[in-house]
Amino acid sequence: MIDRAEVLDRFGAVVDGVTDWDAPTPVAEWRARDVVGHLTTWLPGFLQGAGFPLDTPPDDVPPPAAWAQHRAAVERLLAQHGDEPLQHPMTPGDGTLAEGVDRFYTADVFMHTWDLARASGQDPRLDEQSASELLSGLRAAGPALHESGQFGRPRDVPEDAPVTDRLMAFIGRDPRLALSPRAARYGLNPIDLRSCASRSWPARLSAATSSVSWRPRSDSLSSTSLPSAIAARRWIRSATASKVGVPPAV
Repeated sequence: MIDRAEVLDRFGAVVDGVTDWDAPTPVAEWRARDVVGHLTTWLPGFLQGAGFPLDTPPDDVPPPAAWAQHRAAVERLLAQHGDEPLQHPMTPGDGTLAEGVDRFYTADVFMHTWDLARASGQDPRLDEQSASELLSGLRAAGPALHESGQFGRPRDVPEDAPVTDRLMAFIGRDPRLALSPRAARYGLNPIDLRSCASRSWPARLSAATSSVSWRPRSDSLSSTSLPSAIAARRWIRSATASKVGVPPAV
C-alpha cells in the first residue's frame, strides 16, 4: 500500500537537493522545474472537474516554494474532504477523494521522484515495496498497457536488478543508460551508466509514468480499470501541456 506522506516527503527532499532547475530530465522536453510544474498544475485542474477546488501556485514562484505551497494545499483539502466520494468523468466507479488522489497523483509523484532525482544527480531512494507492488500491478494489466501508447517499450534489465530499475525499465526507461548533465545540454551520445559517475542521468526516455489506476487497497492492478486510467492520463497531459510547454501526446 502506497504511503502518501512518505512519497511526498521523499519528493520534497529531492526538491530541496536540486541546484540547477534548468537541468534536463529523463522526460523529453522537460527541465527540472517542469517536473514540479507538472505535479503542481495537473491535480488542481483534474480535481476542479470533480468539484474540489485546489489552488495552483503562481507562475513566478520558485519550484521549492511552489511545491511547499502545493503540498500544504493538498493536505488541507484531504483533511477536509478526503472521505467524500470522488465523481469525475474520467474516473468512473466508487471511491473517495483520498483514494482517487492516491490512485493517480501519489503514484505520479512516486514516479517523478525518479525523474527529478536523476536530473539533479541524486539517489531516488524509492521505497522498494511500493515499487514492487506498482510493478506487479502494471504487469497484471497485460498487453493493453503498452498498446495504449501511454508507455514506452519495455527495456531489458536483469531479473535480479533492483526493483526500481525493473519498474522504470518496464515503463520504457533504461536505467543503464545516462547522459551527463553537460553532455545532455549539447545533445551528445548516451554513455553507459556502469562507466560513469553516479551523478549521471538517463537519456531521453518515455514520460508516461502514471497512466494506470493504482488502487491503494490492492497490490495488483485490475485490467478493467485501464481504459479509464488511460483516458485520465490523456486528459492530464492535455491540461498540462500549455503549462510546461510539451505536446499533449508525449
